[in-house]
Amino acid sequence: MQGQSVWLFGAAWGFRKLLNWVNKRYGRPTIYCTEAGWSMAATTSLEAKYDPGRTMYYYSYLTEAYRAIHSDGVDLRGFAAWSLADNYEWERGYAERFGVMYNDFNFKSLSDPNAPNTATPVYNAATGSLEGSCGIDCAMTGMPNPATAMNQTRHAKNSLLWLQWLWRSNEIPDPARFLTGSVGGDVCYGAPGSTYAPNPSAPDATVTCDVKSDIPGKPPASPKA
Repeated sequence: MQGQSVWLFGAAWGFRKLLNWVNKRYGRPTIYCTEAGWSMAATTSLEAKYDPGRTMYYYSYLTEAYRAIHSDGVDLRGFAAWSLADNYEWERGYAERFGVMYNDFNFKSLSDPNAPNTATPVYNAATGSLEGSCGIDCAMTGMPNPATAMNQTRHAKNSLLWLQWLWRSNEIPDPARFLTGSVGGDVCYGAPGSTYAPNPSAPDATVTCDVKSDIPGKPPASPKA
């Protein structure tokens, strides 16, 4: 499968193979995977909510990591997801979303006056000169205003809700519940008591934000052997 990024392809079996290669090549070292993630496009929190690609990415990669540890004897101590929330992604700016939480960057407010625009010249490091203009790339990245950053809200994607079950149970849960539909509606994290309109076409239909949420609840109990 391929992510939103043109360079990003998923191959969980390859992750296990790589862990085994490192394990054998360097004499069973302690291994930490410091960054692993998946990009999926979304323009609203509700569009981001149903997150099958990212959910399956983490499910498949963590399953193969588990097998590498328990079946192959790899000393994998840590696996860090990238990223907790959508953020600035190099030359792609805010256009590509790697977070397990959707970040509303509040593009509707005044744009950052210092941000590049379509006419901004581009520096070519190979020649040491300015060549051409930024064009469509700068038009797609978004320019949130630092003055209104405190009003940004974040929204749980299904991948985050699945990861919460994993963290709370210390087991790899079945992702099926999170692949068949939305779980809990729009889960908004923001200033307690603040509200958010998830659907631009229905601005009066709001959800209440808070710094925590009870969704998705406790993970299901493991089946007895």
